[in-house]
Amino acid sequence: MRNAARMIFSAGAAAVPLIAVLSSWTHAAGKLPAHLRCPAQTVTVGVETPASFPKPWWDTPYVMQLKSLSTSLNVGGKPGLSCIYEGGGKEWIVARPMAPDFKSCSISGDHFVCTPN
Repeated sequence: MRNAARMIFSAGAAAVPLIAVLSSWTHAAGKLPAHLRCPAQTVTVGVETPASFPKPWWDTPYVMQLKSLSTSLNVGGKPGLSCIYEGGGKEWIVARPMAPDFKSCSISGDHFVCTPN
């Protein structure tokens, strides 16, 4: 289920946009592969609008665990890197477009490995 909702990382309770940027990639000088990780292992999602409900109404947020990664979903019409979270019988995707300086990206366990151009 991909409803408009807020996402709060369990680790820091900071709200982030629906499509979040994956953590920065790092590699040594030259053409070594870049290793990218999802921004969190656990996320909490809930209703974003309205920002609050009149009493006695309240939201039931879902805590979701990182379950899988994908390179087959497009983001803005371009190849993307997706982190797929599951919890409470629902699915949530956090994604980013593949950087133009990468030739290709593959999945290796719990992270992406991207080959520079």
